[in-house]
Amino acid sequence: MRWWLPDAGSTFAGPIDTLFLAILIITGITFVIVQAGLITFVIRYRGRPGRKAFYTHGSTRAEVIWTAIPAVTMVALGLVSNHYGS
Repeated sequence: MRWWLPDAGSTFAGPIDTLFLAILIITGITFVIVQAGLITFVIRYRGRPGRKAFYTHGSTRAEVIWTAIPAVTMVALGLVSNHYGS
């Protein structure tokens, strides 16, 4: 038993608790990375006198990457969690 989780209510509790912990770690690490990037870019690219804004149309490669990574992660977690279902 882990101190932050309640007592096991069934024989499935161990694997489900492990999956819960894995999801918590993945989302926690992702949260910290995204927030660090957000703070970095807010400070780095803040408005300054005499500096004009630069408009860009974006990067298809970057958009595909930041869409594919969460999609692959969600599919992987779905496949893993499907194993613990009925």
